[in-house]
Amino acid sequence: MFGFQPFTMSHYRKAVHTLTELAMQTNKGIVLASALRLAVVTDCDPVPQ
Repeated sequence: MFGFQPFTMSHYRKAVHTLTELAMQTNKGIVLASALRLAVVTDCDPVPQ
């Protein structure tokens, strides 16, 4: 119904790779959380209609 998917090891690896450089530049967790959310949302398949 909502198109949710589990956060798998593959997602984790991609997230670590994507966020490593940003994490080296900030100590703000909200910045990393927002970047991760954006990466996950934009990489998801669209919800079927």
